Amino acid sequence: MALKIALCLQLVALAVGTATMRRLVYQSLKGNSGMNTCTRLLNATHQIGCTSPESGAVGILFNIAEESHLDTFKDASEDAYIALVEARMLTPANYKRLLAMKHYKGALVYQEGAFPSSQSPDNFVPNQDNGLPFGDSPTIWNSNGGGFGVPDRTADGSVGMHFLNHGDRPLYLLSEEDRVTVFAQYNRYNSKLLDGSSDYPLFGAQLFNFMYGVRDAHLCLRREHCDPVSGQNVWGSTRLVKKDEGLVLAAAQMDALALFHDVAAGANADASGMVTLISAARILSRSDNRATLDSLQRTIAFMLFNGEALGYIGSSKLGYDLFNGDTWPSSEQALSFDNLEGYLELSQLTGDGNLYAYANSAAAASDIVSELTIAKTLAPNVAALVDETASELPPVSLRGLLNEQRDSAKQDAFPGVVLTGYPNSGFSNKYYNSRFDNGDNVNASSDETMDKLCDTALLVARTLAGIANDTDVADITLNTDASECQHLKDMLVCFASNQTCSLAQQSTGLQGSIPNTPMSRYVGVTRSATTFQRGAFFAFQLMAEALSIENVTLVDDTCAPNNDIKQYQTVQWRNGPCYNTTAYVSRAISPAFASYYKLKGVGTAEANYADGRDPRWSTWTESVWGATSGRTFVMADPRLQLATLLGGIAYFFACIGGVYACTQCTSQGVAGTLA
Repeated sequence: MALKIALCLQLVALAVGTATMRRLVYQSLKGNSGMNTCTRLLNATHQIGCTSPESGAVGILFNIAEESHLDTFKDASEDAYIALVEARMLTPANYKRLLAMKHYKGALVYQEGAFPSSQSPDNFVPNQDNGLPFGDSPTIWNSNGGGFGVPDRTADGSVGMHFLNHGDRPLYLLSEEDRVTVFAQYNRYNSKLLDGSSDYPLFGAQLFNFMYGVRDAHLCLRREHCDPVSGQNVWGSTRLVKKDEGLVLAAAQMDALALFHDVAAGANADASGMVTLISAARILSRSDNRATLDSLQRTIAFMLFNGEALGYIGSSKLGYDLFNGDTWPSSEQALSFDNLEGYLELSQLTGDGNLYAYANSAAAASDIVSELTIAKTLAPNVAALVDETASELPPVSLRGLLNEQRDSAKQDAFPGVVLTGYPNSGFSNKYYNSRFDNGDNVNASSDETMDKLCDTALLVARTLAGIANDTDVADITLNTDASECQHLKDMLVCFASNQTCSLAQQSTGLQGSIPNTPMSRYVGVTRSATTFQRGAFFAFQLMAEALSIENVTLVDDTCAPNNDIKQYQTVQWRNGPCYNTTAYVSRAISPAFASYYKLKGVGTAEANYADGRDPRWSTWTESVWGATSGRTFVMADPRLQLATLLGGIAYFFACIGGVYACTQCTSQGVAGTLA
């Protein structure tokens, strides 16, 4: 009995010691307990993004901060390495070299010092396979993207890093806190690697980021290992929308993209247009502009499209509903393309100081361009308005919307204009859909940025009022003041620089351990039309306040919107008043999905794709994943590990032999005593 108790105590001590040893040996990467990683997406034909092996990617850490380090890494002697890659080294040319090395098992990306001179993980022509088709030789709109050729898809080097299949080699983004911790140990154990030495002990890492989705969206959805990329469009109007009335639609993109899941800042890509649009709505809805607004012949609607970075999801869904004419904004008050009597989109507004006007049809857009030209004379902080309506339409939401207008004559006659901050040679944004497209990239807190966007918001408000009333913009008087410009600046700073800003706290009540970083606006996945990602919720709250009619006094403890289009909505700011408003949400999910876990079969153009899926619809899904984490540890010489293992096995059998011998002696002693 005493021997059994002793053995049990030994096992308990061993278990406690093992847990303690694990805590001492492994150090977690705190910044990657969430989603600062490259994840896997799948569409109808292929998969992109990253995963780890199910047991995690394991390797010795090797720092690559300059070209010579990459040369040394190529000749490294061990079988498995996790690369520490400084952000400026993460170029297409360098990354292709890494992927060609069998001992490369994954990477921890860190930033030390200045931004790269340029870096975009998107394609040369974003969304080229979606929305209105481009011509045979489209403009390379995003010259800082691309860099990769993909077999069976394209060999011209037009694919960006985000749309590459990285295999089972995960990419993690190190937080600054983790970078300091990791390099303290790296410099102690691994600095000798650059000299070609691999003497143990060495410092290593294990990255867990296993994605269950495989091959394509068809298989993944059937197994329920992925979800359709989806979210909400946020929209509102200057008054309650009525069935069959004329509507002027102002639009902007609400989502952004980045190589790493939760750091899609999009300061220029979407936030510049989004905050300018909300500001224009706010100016029009001011109490001292209410008389002008109420006198307009047409209602003005403001739409923030979600999921645009992954195939125009939000705009194609609205276009699909408008073409079918039976569900938007509701089945009882359904509108169609025929009700849209003007369209003005805002996209990537920071740039060289000018504004550039694009269209699908120059003739159809001429009246709106004329109104914009007059409004420009009242916007001194906009250098010039450049008419680019005869140029190719860039990759913007109007492409997603108009692709759903199946009547080609009506498509050509659609009165739509897109205002941007870049010329017809391509994007001015050097970091399009990169994590570097943040507040620093657009000088979010500067007076110069605020003045241009503020003037643009007033220009847009005047133009929309002119279109809505068939009135010369010169005859439109709208009141504004410095508070509107400050509010625009506050919105941009919240989205692009600091999501813990006071405006976000007041409107959404965001509290807790939220990092002082840009508000990521990757669209994500959701089953519900009213379940928000953080960025979309903030945008909705801002839209609700911008279009508020009057403050109302709460008569009970609730102030919750019901999304009934026939009614004004009551929307509560978490630390503020309850607003009576005309802000709503609508589902942003691609028309390609027959149900949540099923894609439609490919349809035919002759049937206007009523019989199935348009091949130009987005079919992106996001893989389901397990727990995402990373940890570092000191690695002993594999030969020593083998010797320790063999010694442990020998010790184990020796212990069994010893216990057996003791048991035999004890049994014989007891037998002799009884005899």
